[in-house]
Amino acid sequence: MNIEAVSSQTTPEDLIRAARDMIPTLRERAAHCEQIRKIPQETWNDFRDAKLLRAAQPRKFGGFEFGIDTIAEIGMEVGRGCGSSAWMAGQWPGHQFMVGYLPLEAQHEYWDANPDTMSSTASAVAKLNIEPEGDGWRITDSQMRFSSGCDYAEWIHFITMHGLCLIPKSDFEVVDDWYVSGLRGTGSKSIVIKDAYVPPHRFVSLEQLKMCSTPGAEIYPDNPYYRAPFNLVVNQLLLSATIGMARGVLDIFEERVTGRINLHTFESAALSAGAQMRFAESHAEVTAAMMYVRHNCQQMKEWGEANHVPDQAERAEARRNVAYGALLAVRAAERLLTAGDAKGMYEDHPLGRLGRDVHMAGLQANLTWDEPAQSFSRARWGVEQPLSYLT
Repeated sequence: MNIEAVSSQTTPEDLIRAARDMIPTLRERAAHCEQIRKIPQETWNDFRDAKLLRAAQPRKFGGFEFGIDTIAEIGMEVGRGCGSSAWMAGQWPGHQFMVGYLPLEAQHEYWDANPDTMSSTASAVAKLNIEPEGDGWRITDSQMRFSSGCDYAEWIHFITMHGLCLIPKSDFEVVDDWYVSGLRGTGSKSIVIKDAYVPPHRFVSLEQLKMCSTPGAEIYPDNPYYRAPFNLVVNQLLLSATIGMARGVLDIFEERVTGRINLHTFESAALSAGAQMRFAESHAEVTAAMMYVRHNCQQMKEWGEANHVPDQAERAEARRNVAYGALLAVRAAERLLTAGDAKGMYEDHPLGRLGRDVHMAGLQANLTWDEPAQSFSRARWGVEQPLSYLT
């Protein structure tokens, strides 16, 4: 067992400050990140060296065991420099947190050799064949899409209608099919499994994840996030990255409008009433979105501390908050991108790149608005809900 300790003096604010300090460098690397369609090795090294990836990792395996709220704050900073990097600044430490749901035997397998071992998730089904075998599961001839950060993954969290399966790299292949208009640097490629056996210690059932009764809830009794619903917890990381990208658009818009001349009036662009109104409204929306993610993180923490398993209406409201926060962030960015600054139309300009990224983020299944909005109203009115196997 080779667990490298982290400093007990480090605070969540230290990690958030480290993320904020990376913004200029990440903005400089963003074009390269997009071009190579994965997070650059230098950025991964920076995340590792700053210990951002261990933010919510259990202390017994070399992490800080901070809350999901800390990862969310990191994502909202990193996104100001690079959208793809923000996505992974949330996903990678989120995946480390997810390992903690599993039995201790799996956690030792995962971390004993290297506390910086990384994993990815795969849950968007292209083709899935999974059957019980003994006390475990057999997966054959299967493919999942959108496995963000999988180029650095030694393990995959394969999420099916039965539960979460942790699968080693020897049992899966990466298919390079990530040719998209935004978030190109996330490298969200497909994962193919031809034949893999998942032993029981590398599996957590869907019911355990939904009902907050995973092995991790007992292993880490001082961490309330392990006693909150899985999908609601990890969705905060998708939202925070999206908010970070919108903040990046705000930053660049403000820098440009206060430093350039309006070619129609030959006065400072900052004197434009349209620019002033668009910026104010977008800034308010992004601020509101940040309030949503912070409120939701606090709600998850309180539920966990009270050992409260939320009912359908409570879950629906938390999902609504995530989706509406994403809607606000995307809307805020798009309003500024149509404000008449022609730089936003250039593919290699940071304004255009972040605009593409935040638009793509808004398409993520857990961030789209219609279904969570309907679920919230149905739950509130007592109307029958359609089946949703993760919530």
